[in-house]
This record gives sequence, C-alpha cells and structure tokens, in this order.
Amino acid sequence: MLISTNYHHFESKYIVSDPTRALHSRLVFPHNIETIGLAYQYNFKDYSVQVSSQFLLHQHKNIGEDFDWKNQELTVYSNSQDTLDSYKHYELSIFKNIFSSFSITGNFIYHDIQEHWSNTKQVNYIADNTTLITGKTLEFTQTFYQSSLGMAYSKEF
Repeated sequence: MLISTNYHHFESKYIVSDPTRALHSRLVFPHNIETIGLAYQYNFKDYSVQVSSQFLLHQHKNIGEDFDWKNQELTVYSNSQDTLDSYKHYELSIFKNIFSSFSITGNFIYHDIQEHWSNTKQVNYIADNTTLITGKTLEFTQTFYQSSLGMAYSKEF
C-alpha cells in the first residue's frame, strides 16, 4: 500500500451560449489543492493492477471568474471566492509488462468535484456599476470519466 500527498494546480473552463439572444458566458474554475492518496498494487505474471484514490486535504485560496458577452461585447465581469466542498478521484490502472522496463498501460479515472462560489463582485459595463453579492452565489458539480491507453517506462536507480 502506498500513501501519498499530492499538489494539484488546474483550471476548468466552460462556455455557455444562447445564440438566439446572442448571449455567451465563460466560467473559469481554478483549483490549487492538496490531496491525500491511497494506492494498492497487485502483481501477477506479466501484469500489474493498481487501484488508487485521492481525497481533499487542503484548498488554497481560489478566485473564480465569469465573463458575459452580448453581441460579442463584454457586458458583465464577475469574480468570486471559489470553495471546494468535495473532491474525489478514483483510478484503476492495468500494466502489461512487455520487457524489463516497458509496459503497455490502460487506465480508467472517475473524478467528482463539488464546489460553490461566494462573495461575488460583479462589474456591469453597460449600466456602469459594481455590485457585491455576499453569501453563496453558485453551486457547481463537475463529474467526468476518463480512460486512456499508453506505454510506461520505468527505471530503478
């Protein structure tokens, strides 16, 4: 069994459009987090199977952003405190050893992030005003699955 701590820095970006009203919005969800991971690997013949998971340990301060356009003109910009409520990452990896240092790999990942935005500062460029909205302003869940095939090289020193 392997226990690890990991640092992750990544962004999720989404574009939402309503072409009938010429409206577009881009949401940016930044993440700077530390996780604790657990992994177990089982080896048999030329195969290895690894099961692992990661859970939220600590979140660094993050600011989410929302850009709104109408008729290709920026109309509203918002920024908010981004808080992760839950972070789950599960992974299954299979390795087929080809020869001493090379393996063919396949893995499947399940990822679930639940978060919310709060204390939103909103600048309306059309009305020429700024508004501060306190408290929770947006709840968001990101769930995705990912699979991949590849090759791995390892060398012990």
